[in-house]
Amino acid sequence: RCPLRDSAGPLGAERHAAPSSVSRRDVYFPRLGLVSTPVRPLSTISEDENIEGPVLVESACTTVVVPDGNICRRGGSGSLSISPGQNP
Repeated sequence: RCPLRDSAGPLGAERHAAPSSVSRRDVYFPRLGLVSTPVRPLSTISEDENIEGPVLVESACTTVVVPDGNICRRGGSGSLSISPGQNP
């Protein structure tokens, strides 16, 4: 099980690395091929921040792949929502 909250609030609440710690990883996307993709720790994404893909969002229990052209947004509960882009 991976809890969405711990005793300090939403999992990944701003207690880890700063956004400047964004790393990169080679990821294969069907339309794009191999892409050097930013990796953002969930803890560095502020509430209601929009992040355009391609990007990986990592937490202690999962990695979320945000495809090219899609928009990822973190809600107040710590959850992520991904809106499809306009790419075919």
